[in-house]
Amino acid sequence: MTREEVQTTVRTTLIALARIAQRTRTPVDDVMVQILRSNEARLVEAVVAVLGSSKQPPSEDAIVQALEKVGIHA
Repeated sequence: MTREEVQTTVRTTLIALARIAQRTRTPVDDVMVQILRSNEARLVEAVVAVLGSSKQPPSEDAIVQALEKVGIHA
């Protein structure tokens, strides 16, 4: 996937999560969506890094490392 395709996919996923959160409408859902939206660029970078790996599907450790590399700590 290109960076633009990853960005579109991440953005679409965030929109879907926001719509789901509107239906359940708990404060936790709202906070989660805000956190994810504010980290959209970081999420895109992490996904690009994971997709760039030759090992697919990526391991849980590879995903955690990609997130930590962009400053998102699990």
